[in-house]
Amino acid sequence: MNSTYSFRGSDYTKLYKNFETVKIDKCISCKNSNLENWVSFNGFNADKCKECNLIFMNPQLNEEGIKEFYKNYIGKTRLNNNIKMKQRSIQYKMDVELITKFIQEGSVLDIGCSGGYFLKEIPGKFEKYGTEIDPFSINLARKNLKINQNNLYLGNVLNCPFDESYFDLITMRGVIEHVTNPEEVLKKISSLIKPRGLFYICATPNGESFAAKLYKQNWNLFHPIEHLWHF
Repeated sequence: MNSTYSFRGSDYTKLYKNFETVKIDKCISCKNSNLENWVSFNGFNADKCKECNLIFMNPQLNEEGIKEFYKNYIGKTRLNNNIKMKQRSIQYKMDVELITKFIQEGSVLDIGCSGGYFLKEIPGKFEKYGTEIDPFSINLARKNLKINQNNLYLGNVLNCPFDESYFDLITMRGVIEHVTNPEEVLKKISSLIKPRGLFYICATPNGESFAAKLYKQNWNLFHPIEHLWHF
């Protein structure tokens, strides 16, 4: 694995520790300041809210560090891993099979669309849109998806140019745990989605899972830079 991605190695700490400056004083979920240490590992710290059990990295990366980390994210993590790409393709098909039980057409926005692989599995009856903060990934999505290039937005969803109450379906697949401000993102999504539209979140690490409680810092979904929140 690329050393700039593996947090258990010293290279990772050297590259990203200086960007870790955003301190969280109270729980973003229940607004309580009754926090306790959940685990500290290799210079990184995770806290847990004693009231609602939300686990989160504290402190977290600043915006400069986040932009640095997500440069060519898909290239560093999975693009050259054929097994992982095939496994994800199966997962995408399963998600689409579930989604289309509830909605079969309309406009869809995939937040954090990466290389467009999930959007590609969504049926052609949908008008497809995506947002992505990594330039490499959004360019890959533009190659993979035969849609209007303006439908793929490079940048944070909070700043996207899409009209309010436009989308019939909004998806966040393995994304909500990555964003620095989930509450603001959810408010933005609420403004973009149509009344009675479908909002689909999946592939999110579960902080209450048996694996999280047993393995903590050795849990394979514990990553102090990209997984900021374990809901």
